[in-house]
Amino acid sequence: MLKVLIELGADLEAKDDKGRTSLAVAMLRGDREAIRLLKAAGAEEPQSPDARDSTFPKAMAAAAQSVKKTASMFSVADMRATVAWYESIGFIVEDRHEDGGELMFARVTLGNGEFALSPGGSPGPRDVSLWFFTDRVQELYELLKERQLRVAQAALSVGSNDEPEVRFDEDLYEPFYGGRQFSIRDNNDLSLVFWQPVWLTRS
Repeated sequence: MLKVLIELGADLEAKDDKGRTSLAVAMLRGDREAIRLLKAAGAEEPQSPDARDSTFPKAMAAAAQSVKKTASMFSVADMRATVAWYESIGFIVEDRHEDGGELMFARVTLGNGEFALSPGGSPGPRDVSLWFFTDRVQELYELLKERQLRVAQAALSVGSNDEPEVRFDEDLYEPFYGGRQFSIRDNNDLSLVFWQPVWLTRS
């Protein structure tokens, strides 16, 4: 599709509602084939982030202190039936959010143990995402975004790069259940979601 759009003369510098060009999005997501095609077609690289190579480990270590806990989320075929089953054996539903009459999210606990449920399939490795609750989601987003842009730029200039990518699934946004979040994927395609809920504010 990208090849067709380029051949049809698509504006390579057009920006989306977040002010990003196609090349910027491709770089954030680590899509090397899209990066190659866009560069070959003359797309301009986004402005380089501030050089933070030497400060990244220290800054990331400091920002990591904001992560309070993680919670696993499992995708299930029938949300209401699943929630009812857990409630029937003593679990407590701490949060539940609906959208358009559909139960879209539930966080269940048993003592200090907890996990979340979402609709969309059978549980399994491909349907699991790890959630990190933080009161510094903006800072984590900027640090990881700058790192991914630097890695992508290095790959463009030298053709290869041994540094692992941080592929973005979602840019920072406000979900319907409140707060702000973004998500990335690890090298196994596991989704890591960083969420700053409304109730978690910096002290």
